Amino acid sequence: MKLPQWPGDARSFVTFLVSGGIGALVNILLRIALNQIMPFALAVALSYPVGMITAFLLMKFLVFDRRNRPIIHEFARFALVNVVSFTQVTKPFAWALPEVGLCSVNV
Repeated sequence: MKLPQWPGDARSFVTFLVSGGIGALVNILLRIALNQIMPFALAVALSYPVGMITAFLLMKFLVFDRRNRPIIHEFARFALVNVVSFTQVTKPFAWALPEVGLCSVNV
């Protein structure tokens, strides 16, 4: 995939945003599909890691410099940040939906 030639930092930043956006899109679309066959909370819990892995792989190969560390160590650090983020987002989200009458979520 050939990306436009921009100054290094601008290109990396845009690629970072696009990679994260694609990961989020995978997460959302999979969650919508899974929600058709399972409860909302389970669909969120299953789609989140798929979106996270998608974002990691895109960022690993398109954004960040190659490292000599094993990929499992890099993924573990990436996953830790995302798991903390997931817990920060899930609780308020689970509380807010029933408050506005959208659904009942037990997380």
